[in-house]
Amino acid sequence: MTGTPSFHIRMMRESDLDQIIKIENASFTDPWPRSALSEGFGNRLAHQYVMEIPDKDKIAAYCQCWVVLDEGHILNIAVAPEFRGQGLGRKMMDFIIRAMIAKDVRYIFLEVKISNIIAQNLYNSMGFRQIDMRRKYYSDGSDALIMMKEVL
Repeated sequence: MTGTPSFHIRMMRESDLDQIIKIENASFTDPWPRSALSEGFGNRLAHQYVMEIPDKDKIAAYCQCWVVLDEGHILNIAVAPEFRGQGLGRKMMDFIIRAMIAKDVRYIFLEVKISNIIAQNLYNSMGFRQIDMRRKYYSDGSDALIMMKEVL
C-alpha cells in the first residue's frame, strides 16, 4: 500500500469489537479478551476511539484510555498490521493527546513492554519519558516501562 490512507477517528462502538479483537490478537502476545475490550462502554471514565478507513469499512487502529481527574491513562493502542509504518500510530497518539488536553488532563501515563522498541521510540518522540518500571508486568514475565507526558 502506498501513501497514507484517508481516515476518520471516532468513538468506538460495540459493533467494532470483532475488528478490534483481530488487531489486538495480531499485535500482542498477551491480548486482552473481548470482555476487557468492551468494559469501557458506558463507563464515564473510559474514552475509546477507532481510526476508520471509511472507503474500506475497516478499522486501522484503536485506543482505549481513561481520564481520572487530571490524569490520562492510555491502556491500549494498536495499529492493524497492514496499516503499520504509515504514521497512523502517531496520528492516533496526536488525537488522544489533544482529546485529553481538552478534558483538562495534566499528565498522561502509559505502560509499554520493554522489548517494544518501536512503540518506545514513538512515545519518546512525542515527549513521553520513562519514570519507572513494572517488573514482570506481562504474563510472559516481561517488564513494562511506565512512561509519562506532562501536557499542561
